[in-house]
Amino acid sequence: MSIRLARAIVTIAASFVPADERVRWREEWLGEIESRQAEGANYPRRVLRAALGAPRDALSVRFMKTRDKADGRWLARTLPHLIVFTLAAPGPP
Repeated sequence: MSIRLARAIVTIAASFVPADERVRWREEWLGEIESRQAEGANYPRRVLRAALGAPRDALSVRFMKTRDKADGRWLARTLPHLIVFTLAAPGPP
């Protein structure tokens, strides 16, 4: 039961991951669950506890991807201004 619940948590959390990384992310988390299950089949709560980290990881992946895009847009927007400012700065006295 807890294995099925853990897989469901990972599957739902995968919807938060950007589409281009979703398949790899989901496979990685399902592999983690299977690994935990193989380590201690007598402790299903460990598997569930590991799966509860998936939503947080999914949101962090999404946030990092969004932040990287925002940083790139900021750089593209401000770089021309920085170049002009540098060229217009007075030289040494």
